Amino acid sequence: MREMWPSQILLGENDIFDGKSGVVQMPTSSGKTTSVALAIQSSFLSDRTNIAIIVAPFRALCREILLDLENFFSFDESVAVTEFSDIPKNNEISILSTDSSEKKILVMTPEKLSYILKHNKEIIDYINMIVFDEAHLFDDESRGTDYELLLSTIKYYIKDDAQKLLVSAVISNASQLNEWINEQGVVVKNNTIKTTEKTVAFNTFNSTKRNSYSNLYFVDPIKGLEEEFFVPRVIQPVKLNKLGKERNIRYFPDLEKNKQDVSIYYAIKLVKNGSVAIFCSRKDTVNKVLSRFIELEERGVPLTNFIEESDIHETTKIARLIKEHLGENPLYFSALKGIVGHHSGVPNGVRVSTEYALRNSLLSCVVCTSTLAQGVNLPLKYLIISNVYQSREIIKVRDFHNLLGRTARAGKQTEGTIILTENVYKTNQDSYKLDKYEHLLNADNSEACYSNLLKIVRGIELSDKSPIPSSFIKKYISSRYLNSEKYFENRKK
Repeated sequence: MREMWPSQILLGENDIFDGKSGVVQMPTSSGKTTSVALAIQSSFLSDRTNIAIIVAPFRALCREILLDLENFFSFDESVAVTEFSDIPKNNEISILSTDSSEKKILVMTPEKLSYILKHNKEIIDYINMIVFDEAHLFDDESRGTDYELLLSTIKYYIKDDAQKLLVSAVISNASQLNEWINEQGVVVKNNTIKTTEKTVAFNTFNSTKRNSYSNLYFVDPIKGLEEEFFVPRVIQPVKLNKLGKERNIRYFPDLEKNKQDVSIYYAIKLVKNGSVAIFCSRKDTVNKVLSRFIELEERGVPLTNFIEESDIHETTKIARLIKEHLGENPLYFSALKGIVGHHSGVPNGVRVSTEYALRNSLLSCVVCTSTLAQGVNLPLKYLIISNVYQSREIIKVRDFHNLLGRTARAGKQTEGTIILTENVYKTNQDSYKLDKYEHLLNADNSEACYSNLLKIVRGIELSDKSPIPSSFIKKYISSRYLNSEKYFENRKK
């Protein structure tokens, strides 16, 4: 290594490479993964440990980290980077408790590490370095409690001199988190580090008596969405061919019946310049977008750009895999055209194949949910977002910035563009919607991380301001989960 990035220099200045524990909070695309790899290498070279464990909340992210570390340590044959199978076998678990000169990096999800610790808690004695990636997700409503319980278990049992690193791009209360998990650790935080260039643009529609068109306004999120420049008439609706006995004239994009048409239009136009991701808040929306792509081709809209910018052999293999699992559905037909869907309903093997194709620039367009948005490093140049809601609630600021970080990844692209297609900029109506985007685009508004366990036992205040004591909540939890049969019998009465 001849030169270090600012993020890596910052870790060195804070003694992370000397084994100091801490919380690392720096922007996406600032090189955090490589910084962690350097910390692990430093730990190996100084003989502080022969085993390093990296915990990441998603399997897709685990695979990404695994490949990055394999590439980083490819020069050193004495370092083995691996992940356990879905249900770790005894011989795999024994790797952790075996004294060996071989250096090992183990990448796994919180659930997998919890499973291992339940079988043999003494394994913690052999852990001298552990890294928690995307650490802010320990307060996630669906899986965060398990992550927090794992952190608490590790904190309680691990040796005092073991190195613990919590890494995230979006922790606003890093000092408070560090005080809880590390006590004597350091906070490495710098949001001013220069990252790869990203531009943000709003799509705005204008209508006249003669025609309709769309302008693309590029803004500065730091200066209150101040306009920098605009590109005129980027979208002009076109007539679609009629199918069967249809009489009504249809246009593309259709802003009334197909709100995702604007995203599709931009994807068709931009894919020649670089890979494109269309973000959807729900998996059924992903399926609708894929179906719309197929319908548009039937109505005369050419989709050849996607397959021309992809590897046809790779997309054909992905399509065949989809057919084997799900049959000939929209996911299959769109994959044949170079457009692949990625969400929790897609079989794991298909998702892995899609991630591999994207990572190696064999695929040019993906329609995805947050399954691909959390921390996975992909060479995306364009990210198209049609709304900022997840499960009927506005997305968190920190999750939104994690999503924006999928473009222009460090070492992948030099620049990226985020296009927001909701018609809210330079309009006289619904100004509150624009305020919502202004709030989301400011990283300083990122939410703090709070304990899910504390939420369960702390006092709750009802609408009439009368408190529910924690003793009542403890009694409820005990009866609901420890004596469930009696609890449900009493409810029936």
